[in-house]
Amino acid sequence: MKYKNVLIGFILLFSPAIVNAQSPTMASPFVHAKKVYVDQKSKIIYWPISIPFYIRLAVSEEEGASSYLLQNTSGSSSTNLSEHVVRGVKIEMSGPQFIRWYNCATKDTVLFKFFADGDAPNSTANMSGAAKYVAGDKVIYGRGLKCTISSEDSMVGVKDTYVSIDGREFEPYRTELYFDQEKDYNLRFYAVDLVGNASSPKELKFTIDLTPPVTTHKILGHVIENILSPQNTIRLNSFDELAGVKRTYYKFDSQNEYSVYLGSPIKLSKLSNGTHKLIYYSEDHVNNVEDTSSYRFYIDTIPPTVNILIDGDKYHSTKKVYVSAQSQVKLKATDNKIGVDRIEYAINSKDFQTYTKPFTLQANRSNYEIVYRAIDKLGNVSNPRRWILNMDVTAPQSSIKFIGVSYEQRSIVWITSKTKISLSSHDDKSGVKNIKYQIGFDQEKNYSGPFSLDKEGKYELKFWSVDNVNNSEAKQKLRIVVDNTPPSIIVNFSVASIDTTKSNDGSILEVFPCNTSIFLGATDASASSEGIWYSINGRSEKKYKTPLTFRKEGNYKLIIRSRDRVNNESIKIVSFLIKD
Repeated sequence: MKYKNVLIGFILLFSPAIVNAQSPTMASPFVHAKKVYVDQKSKIIYWPISIPFYIRLAVSEEEGASSYLLQNTSGSSSTNLSEHVVRGVKIEMSGPQFIRWYNCATKDTVLFKFFADGDAPNSTANMSGAAKYVAGDKVIYGRGLKCTISSEDSMVGVKDTYVSIDGREFEPYRTELYFDQEKDYNLRFYAVDLVGNASSPKELKFTIDLTPPVTTHKILGHVIENILSPQNTIRLNSFDELAGVKRTYYKFDSQNEYSVYLGSPIKLSKLSNGTHKLIYYSEDHVNNVEDTSSYRFYIDTIPPTVNILIDGDKYHSTKKVYVSAQSQVKLKATDNKIGVDRIEYAINSKDFQTYTKPFTLQANRSNYEIVYRAIDKLGNVSNPRRWILNMDVTAPQSSIKFIGVSYEQRSIVWITSKTKISLSSHDDKSGVKNIKYQIGFDQEKNYSGPFSLDKEGKYELKFWSVDNVNNSEAKQKLRIVVDNTPPSIIVNFSVASIDTTKSNDGSILEVFPCNTSIFLGATDASASSEGIWYSINGRSEKKYKTPLTFRKEGNYKLIIRSRDRVNNESIKIVSFLIKD
């Protein structure tokens, strides 16, 4: 069989390599020759991308069989042919490559596959076994650091990994690396694959810190030998040259747990009177822990006792203390041992001043914060105590309410003896202490609940209230009239009766002619009448507005009702006969 127009094609893939810069003062990596690698199991050929390849025809697949180099016959005639295939074929991309033989007559295609590899392996260092701390661009590790380097290759596989420590010659990586000296380290490493592609060395710079911090203490405030007062404080200072101080811990005496020192001086105000020991140590950022240090001292925890007293008006509610402008503030202190040196107080966050005598507070503020303390002759200062005094210079405001009927006109209130008089008062600050009232010239009374006035007549009611710091309201006056008498009803006929007759029940009825009108009226001696209502022969009640005229003959029963403005009501019945 003859074959014509055999076409050989190439498929090339390219993946760029990552290059890491290396320090010129460090040892150089080895030079690794490029070579072809054949996987003995899969028979796959891996070809270094930097080596061009040539095509030969062999008479058999046996090793050493005669082969013949194919010449590129189209290089001189084709203007588009790449220069890379004129003398050998230069591969430009990593990845699977194919050489295709194509039979133009039968359309058969045969592909010959191999892999081009121009990508170096990638190496990774895993640091473990020790604490790590990063300060700016500096990496610091603590005790027990070990390093495992792993390399991987995406194609042919890793042949070997090399390491260099502190600029020394590279050597093959075989086992875990350990770093146990306190110093700066420079670790460089790279890997080479089975066709000789070598990665650029990666570099890790780090420091091993094996030295713990050093901590000292300093007493702040007045101290005699090792005798301290509760007002003294202790400052802890810690230093670490490499990783820096992470935390400082401290405790007193036999406490189980250490506290973290936060930078502010340690207060001694909660320690009991007697001998104590402060124990402390620090650790750095990579877990180097200092041995504990201790400081023994004696502390006097009994400062003077100081109290505040109010002379005069004072009221202590659930949440607040109220005083008046006449109230005097007194401070008093005692000491169980050496005696009080002085008492100090401050008002509304101003500077402390020495107390000499009782003082009053100005009425132009609503509240005052008084902070006070006492100091003994050794300088022991009591814990400042804080007391809020609320100034109340405003009297309560009372009001009156009538329970039941009432009528008010021109500052006079009409009520009945059934009407209850209710007093109430409001105070925004110390609260109402009591409400007082006085009727006419009677003795004043404390209000305890609604009351009434039994007798008809005119009254003058005075009422006022006092708050809990004795601010008294000005007396309010009110004129009250008790009216229990209903209006009088007046009935007038427009004409005189023309006769009399007996009704069925035996009563005498006056007789009036047709078109007789009746005029109704009502008078009230006090609250005045509110209106007149009437009903004729049991029909619905109507309010009287105009005279009533009777045009039809018959017996009539007129029920008349009137009430005043405090609901006192009277009823009058008028029976008569209309006859023509």
